[in-house]
Amino acid sequence: MRQPVADRVDSARPGDAGAADAAARFTALVESERVHVHRLVRRLLGAGGEVDDVLQDVFTRAWLNWDRVRQLDAPGAWLSRVAINACRARMRRQRLWRLWFRQTRPAAATRTDARDDPARVRAALAGLGHADREVLVLRYLEELSTDDVAGLLGLSRAAVDARLSRARRRLGDVLGDRHE
Repeated sequence: MRQPVADRVDSARPGDAGAADAAARFTALVESERVHVHRLVRRLLGAGGEVDDVLQDVFTRAWLNWDRVRQLDAPGAWLSRVAINACRARMRRQRLWRLWFRQTRPAAATRTDARDDPARVRAALAGLGHADREVLVLRYLEELSTDDVAGLLGLSRAAVDARLSRARRRLGDVLGDRHE
């Protein structure tokens, strides 16, 4: 489990500081959260070249909203929320792009004999819809509690539980078994 963000970014707390100090605090926040946000975006979007673009969007938004961000108790949670929204926006644009040019989705990965093959599970996860992938990534790969997932997605705990159940069932269908 990750160390709480508040413990890792004390240097990014609010205070009266000049531009150089603000830049240093922002840099500290980026350095403390870069790996986590990159991993989250990569898991939500897949390993394509879009990840770096979304990361730049996330940290640009953080810089543009720095006066507000630096006053938050959990700037890492705010960055995660921004990353989720940026991924959603990117997925919407990709969907519209495919519709516009009538491109089809890549074929689903073929099934292997190994039930616990991580590549097979990643391929199955990538084949799910964004909402299903989002809730599974946050709960199981990012190891967030159901309450934390609910807070990040702006949903009730019951809605997250329902989405998780549905997403696990769909993942099992894609994998061809009830493997979770």
